[in-house]
Amino acid sequence: VQEFRHIIEPEASAFAAIRRTDEQMAEISQACREMGEAATLPERTRADTRFHLAILRASGNDLLVPLGVLIESALDHLFVFVTRETSDQPRAQALHEAIEKSIRLQRPAAARTAVHRLLANTDDVIGRSRR
Repeated sequence: VQEFRHIIEPEASAFAAIRRTDEQMAEISQACREMGEAATLPERTRADTRFHLAILRASGNDLLVPLGVLIESALDHLFVFVTRETSDQPRAQALHEAIEKSIRLQRPAAARTAVHRLLANTDDVIGRSRR
């Protein structure tokens, strides 16, 4: 799943920054906000999954949405694992907020970079858990 994310999410975020509608942006922003406000792990992971799927929809590429839905369950499991494994939720939230801001400001290069940073952080969490 993480390799899929590396292949798809940076470019999907860049496209979302260019193509997103105001309604799609509201959905992305709401999911990001709900992640930060979540009181429980299940609430946070559901909002996290909604955030990433909303970005795929906002990319405007009709092939990405079914792919996202196809791996939705795997994303849920990954996000539960990563959230449970890290004590650095403020950092993870800040990384998601950087993605949201870049898409909102319609800055595709910044969105791509922000996603690369988030994925690198997730890679680090996965790597630490294997040691």
